[in-house]
Amino acid sequence: MHFAPELQAANVPLRIFNLKWQPVDIIRAMINTVATTWQIRPHILHAVNHHSNHVTRLIRPFLPQSLQLITAVPTEFNKRQLLYERIEQYGCDAIVCKSLYLQEKIIQESHIPAKKVYCIPNGLDIEKFGQNKTPNFRSLIAPSASRVLVMLGRISNKNLPTCWFKLLVCLSTANNFLLNCACLS
Repeated sequence: MHFAPELQAANVPLRIFNLKWQPVDIIRAMINTVATTWQIRPHILHAVNHHSNHVTRLIRPFLPQSLQLITAVPTEFNKRQLLYERIEQYGCDAIVCKSLYLQEKIIQESHIPAKKVYCIPNGLDIEKFGQNKTPNFRSLIAPSASRVLVMLGRISNKNLPTCWFKLLVCLSTANNFLLNCACLS
């Protein structure tokens, strides 16, 4: 919902199916997702979070057979969520993880065939950014700092980066510590 106003302002069609996680809302989301999928007829349907994974996998028998259903594991899942991945993975064509660690965890702990689990790193081009092209950069920006940390994230009252941010602000008052933050709103 965070980006809804920007999408609407750009005239991007936006449908909101599930604002709560109550049984009636889940059923409504499932019905609306089936109807919209048949209306739009996409080639690929990509569920990008745990709840979307459930909804799309459960409705799979009601979707066009030619549709490729790709689900995602965007963060580390607890044991119950890993069990759901194991049970529901038959409803999707592929599972995308954002790190090799998550990919391996899904394969090992959910016992999902490796050929079905892909890793697409979190938007980082390893070839381009895998080597330090300016080895002396740290000494240029913080010559006397013993620690340098750059944090990029959305700062809100509902997420873990807020806790880290508060801790890092405290640490930044310590000697020899440089903190740089870029906040996404």
